[in-house]
Amino acid sequence: MLTGPIPPELGKITGLETLVLCTTSLSGEIPETIGNLTKLITLQLYTNQLSGPIPPAVGNLVNLIDLELADNQLIGEIPTSLANLTKLGILILSKNQLTGSIPHGIGFLANLTDLLLDMNQLGGRIPRSLGNLTKMEYLELSKNQFVGSIPSEIGRFRDMWFVGLSENQISGSVPATVGNLTSLIEFDVFCNKLSAPLPREFLNLTLLEDVDMGNNSLSGELPSDICRGGNLVNFILAMNMFTGPIPASLKTCACVVYLNVGSNQLTGDISSLGPYPQLVEADFGRNKLHGHLSKTWASSVNLTILNLSKNMISGS
Repeated sequence: MLTGPIPPELGKITGLETLVLCTTSLSGEIPETIGNLTKLITLQLYTNQLSGPIPPAVGNLVNLIDLELADNQLIGEIPTSLANLTKLGILILSKNQLTGSIPHGIGFLANLTDLLLDMNQLGGRIPRSLGNLTKMEYLELSKNQFVGSIPSEIGRFRDMWFVGLSENQISGSVPATVGNLTSLIEFDVFCNKLSAPLPREFLNLTLLEDVDMGNNSLSGELPSDICRGGNLVNFILAMNMFTGPIPASLKTCACVVYLNVGSNQLTGDISSLGPYPQLVEADFGRNKLHGHLSKTWASSVNLTILNLSKNMISGS
């Protein structure tokens, strides 16, 4: 296993096109001389013990397509010089100690498909310029300190299949333009400060399999055909302020495995819930539901957790 710092002399190998030094025990700072490797297409230094800032000289690597520096101990701000990397398709800086905001220029990397900045200490607003990244497929900004609203420009990501914005301080409503993300499979925004009802356009997301909007202040009734696509596997809306009945489509969403709508203000009769043949965990607790426990639950043979507490359930 490699140990110690990356030698500055590495910058003399100017013909390098691929440099992969990931999952070792490299330490110290990334040398500025790495900026001399202008033919690099792939630079992967993830899962090491690298420290210090990302050198601005990385912005010299204008042929770079893949830049992965995740799972290190990097500090400081994301260099604005990364905006020079116009061929970049993958940018992964997750699990470091980066601070500051997302540079505005990142939004002009027109070839970017994967942007992962999660598990840092980044803050400020999510720049609207990210809406220019129309090739984006995977956006992960979770576990930071972002504030403000979800930019409406997010609706330009027509090929997006993953959005992760959880564990920030994002406020406002879920924008109606989210309904344009018709390729979306996973939508994670839990543990923020989102409010207001879900937009009707959310129903356009018929490919959704994983939804986690728990621990916000979302309100209003859930759309009756929330499971229109029939693909929901994990559906978490716990700890919000949703009202009204459990949607009819959710009652018959046979592929759901994990269902948590606990700690809301949902009402109505639960007698017709299920059956859920794939269901492993279900939490309807701490609502205002009534009715009795249906015999159809007997077909949920994989069920390990069922919580109906603090409702008005009858029967014996």
